[in-house]
Amino acid sequence: MKRKPEAWRALAATCAINSVAATAQLWPVLNDYFMSFIHLQDPVSTKASMSVIFAPTTYAVVIIFDPLSAYLQKRIDPRILVLGGVVCMATALFLAPFSQDYVQFLMLYGFLANSGATLLTIVALLCSWEWFPDVRGQVTGIVLAFQAMSRGVIAFAGLFILNPHSLPLENPSGDGVNFFYPESVGERVPLYCTLVASYISVVGLTGAFFIKRNEDIVQKDV
Repeated sequence: MKRKPEAWRALAATCAINSVAATAQLWPVLNDYFMSFIHLQDPVSTKASMSVIFAPTTYAVVIIFDPLSAYLQKRIDPRILVLGGVVCMATALFLAPFSQDYVQFLMLYGFLANSGATLLTIVALLCSWEWFPDVRGQVTGIVLAFQAMSRGVIAFAGLFILNPHSLPLENPSGDGVNFFYPESVGERVPLYCTLVASYISVVGLTGAFFIKRNEDIVQKDV
């Protein structure tokens, strides 16, 4: 089946948008760095074990925003939705370095950034499905493979930015439980967040410009 140019542009935009969403999925890899930064802001009450709250928070976000995103995709211009997701993610990453404790960081990176990422992932993928209704499985595989590849590249770059000298974790309290990276590593988290927020803004806005629903499907939904 011959595809319209808009179909390929929508698929490319979906891949780009999902590479943006991938930046919100790096907590398991970068957790110790984020906790080390939070420890610098609040050394008294920050405990390494507090990070276990992050996973349930992100799961709750996905459960809420997955169906909501699918609902909105049929009713609002996807460019507006993608733009909203990009704004949520970029704002969260720009503001995260100003967090004074774990709760503030969790609400920004855990809730706001992941809300935007879920919105981006679902809306963009549904748009591509409309252009490729007969090969949805293959399209999903391409998009998820690109997202996984992007996640790996961004995680590798993040590790290099945050800890270029591969410094080990330390136990400043001597309790054998709460391990954090040295201050010189934790201080680099704001730089990482700023660079990722810039990436989100540039790539996300580009994706928002090219994403588009299939007009034939739109007419049927009216």
